[in-house]
Amino acid sequence: DLSPRPLAACPTGLKGIPPVREGYIRPLIEVWREELLHYAQHKGLAFVQDSSNLKKDYLRNRIRQELLPALSEYNPNIKERLLHLAQVLAEDESYLEGLAQEIARGIVMVDHEVSISIPSLLSLPAALQARVLQHAFARLAARGTLEYPHITNVMALMGEGGGSKQVTLPGGYWARRSYDTLVLGRQAETPAGMAGEIEITIPGRTRLEGLAMELEAAIAEGRLGPQADPDTAYLDYDRLT
Repeated sequence: DLSPRPLAACPTGLKGIPPVREGYIRPLIEVWREELLHYAQHKGLAFVQDSSNLKKDYLRNRIRQELLPALSEYNPNIKERLLHLAQVLAEDESYLEGLAQEIARGIVMVDHEVSISIPSLLSLPAALQARVLQHAFARLAARGTLEYPHITNVMALMGEGGGSKQVTLPGGYWARRSYDTLVLGRQAETPAGMAGEIEITIPGRTRLEGLAMELEAAIAEGRLGPQADPDTAYLDYDRLT
């Protein structure tokens, strides 16, 4: 059966931050916060508390200060359970990524376009389809990432019969079906001085190609008000298109 089927979201983010990644070493990441505080107090060591860690404007802080304490009422060992889950997911992710990389070697790249056989891609288990698409996109967009809606759109595109059709990908890229071939490419450059049009992932991150910047969008649900931050803009979601 070569018909598209629902893709499981890749658990890359759920596996957490590893102790060593991209040249950065985090020797204390596997030590509980309580243990660090106890050690510092026992040794009489002074330390600096990042004031931003106390602000509930950030999702990570609300998770630490509100969500985890609430979950611990149902399971006092919730943090240990989540840690074990992250470890299992990291092992699974490592194995599946290895398979995806091996399969992705068959992706054809010519100039600024990538071609993938649709029947070959759809013959893979669902867990590998999204990963192979991610590798294909990474061939075009350095460090680029396809979010779940993008992958879903590409899968729907491959399920449509005949002719050539196209969907938009983040960063000015596109995916096009040409009969039994999926082609990924980049839109033509806009004239100098023009920003062009970029589809923003909400919620999520969007790479602003050519500006060496990344835009993070989130829905505030009326919880946050305008702040004096030159890097943040608040827009009326109901009036956006």
